[in-house]
Amino acid sequence: MDEHEGHEDPGFLTVEMINERFKKRSAQMGKPFPFEKWLDVNMHNSMVLPHHHLIAGKDCDLLADEWFKWILRTPGQSSAISNPGISYATSTLPTENPFLIKLTEKESVYFAAAGPFQNPAHWRLFLTDPNPRPLLISVYNMVASEEEYPSLTGPKDPKHPEVNNQLLDLVQKDLEGVQELKATFDGKDFDGCTVMRALPMEVENIPKDNIMGIPPHRFKKSNSLNIVYGGFFALFKAEVLTPGDHLLKFTANSVNYEIDTSFFISALY
Repeated sequence: MDEHEGHEDPGFLTVEMINERFKKRSAQMGKPFPFEKWLDVNMHNSMVLPHHHLIAGKDCDLLADEWFKWILRTPGQSSAISNPGISYATSTLPTENPFLIKLTEKESVYFAAAGPFQNPAHWRLFLTDPNPRPLLISVYNMVASEEEYPSLTGPKDPKHPEVNNQLLDLVQKDLEGVQELKATFDGKDFDGCTVMRALPMEVENIPKDNIMGIPPHRFKKSNSLNIVYGGFFALFKAEVLTPGDHLLKFTANSVNYEIDTSFFISALY
């Protein structure tokens, strides 16, 4: 794994663009956002990898693309987001074996997801690959597409017809609604990276039973969606996921969404 500080993908807003968008809104609102630390590209801490750290040529932006493909292609009936499972109240912990995506012969990353409105939700994650791997998780996100919101199809900027500013503004407005964002790993605070995809990404093979609730007749060819998204992601270093048990906790509450989750992580290697 290597780090390339200058890497930026043209499909995403740069960190400077994201900062400008949110700081302008923060000034208009007269108060800071609770996620301002997550906007810093130079974020470094002992647990989470920097925004543009590369794993097999993919940074937090491009890994978030892969994370959304995984989430959107998973049928709603078996998704951790739309079918969150059982809470502690039943005296059991639902098990979510995380998805291990193989990027190259030597490089892989674990993906995991949390469902909303569980107050709180408790999950077990079993990490069983013989080699320690990084873990990517979304603390809060918003995804949008013209298939999901057909009324937001234009008008578009003639200079940049590929960008649907109405969808991008919808994503930003949703993120602006976050009123509380707290996250700890083994009792220590952490912050991650903010990702905003501006150019639509096509995701094929969306199931009819999709977590977005989009009627199948709206799909384009190959049952596909063209999505933009924004969110707060944490890419945990493989070396912090040492053999034994760990506790990942985060709370992300907005004006229209509530997430209160604990992951009991067992690293079995």
